[in-house]
Amino acid sequence: MEIYERIESIMKLKGLNYRSLGIKLGYSDTQTRNIVLGKSIPKIDFIQNLLRVFPDINISWLLKGEGSILNTIEKNEDRSNNDISIKISLSEDEINKIVDGVLFHETQLLENSTFKKWLDLKLVNRENEILTKISNMKKNEST
Repeated sequence: MEIYERIESIMKLKGLNYRSLGIKLGYSDTQTRNIVLGKSIPKIDFIQNLLRVFPDINISWLLKGEGSILNTIEKNEDRSNNDISIKISLSEDEINKIVDGVLFHETQLLENSTFKKWLDLKLVNRENEILTKISNMKKNEST
């Protein structure tokens, strides 16, 4: 099954037509129809928007046709501060395939300003976590 066929499967699963899917993703119905019919290759922003609008879609299935169409999602609601966290259960193999897909599209992703801002924020947060751990380790060594 090719990616355009998988996109068509998503469209059917969600009960959408070309126009309604296009509106949700910010594409015209003609652009969407051409992608779903395999006349055009979906660009990275189309895939990103599709996964943003439908976070339950398994990225590994969408990109490579592997696994099931939907992710296993557990929602935990913390009513004290109105935050909702979503835990997505993925196997190590699925995670590796996602990483491979990201690395394959690295140039396109890094040209996307939204993705770049998200990545920069994650790197800063990770760096702060590491520095905190190092600081704590030094404090423990001195005591």
